[in-house]
Amino acid sequence: MEVTIVKEIIAALIAAVGLYVGFINNLRTEVRLLKEKIKTLEEKCKAVTDEVNKQEHLNTILEEKVKKIESRQESHSKKYDELLELINDIKLEMVKQFSRLTSEINGFNSMVEASDNGVRINKNQKKK
Repeated sequence: MEVTIVKEIIAALIAAVGLYVGFINNLRTEVRLLKEKIKTLEEKCKAVTDEVNKQEHLNTILEEKVKKIESRQESHSKKYDELLELINDIKLEMVKQFSRLTSEINGFNSMVEASDNGVRINKNQKKK
């Protein structure tokens, strides 16, 4: 009876050791698979990080170009405003000159009288 119990205990221990070894072997396999998955994920993360860095660099370049375009547009806008101001000043000066010229022509017209007989100077000007 004792021999039977010892055989059963030995068989149970061998089975337990076998199960334990199988369990440990499964854990090792899972750890190996997880390590491979981690390597794959790290490579993907590195690729994504590199792509993000590249995109950030492109964004920085684009931002600089936009700033240059905005400054150029402001410069052109300023020059356009200056041109409009200059044109308005010229218009005002032309109005002043034409108003003087008009008054001189009116004065000349009141002084000179033209008819079929010829041109004569009207000395009896009506003063306005």
